[in-house]
Amino acid sequence: MKLVKLLFFLIVSFASFAVLAENNTQSVKIFCPSASSLERHALAWRVGDKWISGDNSFVQTIARFIGAQWVGVNVGQIICIYQGSQQQMFPVALRPVHAVLISKPTGSNWHTTHFGYMQCASGQVEDCPFYQQIEKKNTDLYKDIEYKVGSQNNGDSE
Repeated sequence: MKLVKLLFFLIVSFASFAVLAENNTQSVKIFCPSASSLERHALAWRVGDKWISGDNSFVQTIARFIGAQWVGVNVGQIICIYQGSQQQMFPVALRPVHAVLISKPTGSNWHTTHFGYMQCASGQVEDCPFYQQIEKKNTDLYKDIEYKVGSQNNGDSE
């Protein structure tokens, strides 16, 4: 009986944690960087401090965006794929510099290639939107008011 109660407690605790974690995130629609925004640094391609190529590349110039690929189970990782002006070179694959959670893409241009992989083949970044999961900011108005009223006192006694 104690084992059943323990299992029930663990299941309820996990479910509560999952709901809290889910309610503490929001989805933000983002796109791959435009081909014109990529900059070459030695053998790597970058877009500011947000995106970087996963492997070294001998591609001299980026010609166009050719698609995106997502891998995961409900939440995963994204790479953006670009064609260089030299057709015989491997494509350039860009990934976010910092690990980000990307929800499983939806939309008419996203197709499952095999289990856990989805691909969007398009020449336009707008055709391949995806959603990044970010933590919600605390917007509790009462806590903000309490902080501001309490901080105006500055510890002075009357």
